[in-house]
Amino acid sequence: MTNKLTDALNKLEVLYTEQEYTIDSLNEIVSRQSLELAQIKSAIEILSLEIKHMKQQLPEEGTVDEKPPHY
Repeated sequence: MTNKLTDALNKLEVLYTEQEYTIDSLNEIVSRQSLELAQIKSAIEILSLEIKHMKQQLPEEGTVDEKPPHY
């Protein structure tokens, strides 16, 4: 009976170690993705500002392709 308990305890220790490794790996991945997401959000904000600035530089719609009054 003691041998069975020792085997069961060893299996539990192995499972615990594997789960601990998996949790640490997943935590590292989530942390990395969090940083990447922050960088992407920053890039989107910059691009949005650039688009807004470019739209302000465009001529108004009424002046585009207007024919001169003599036509």
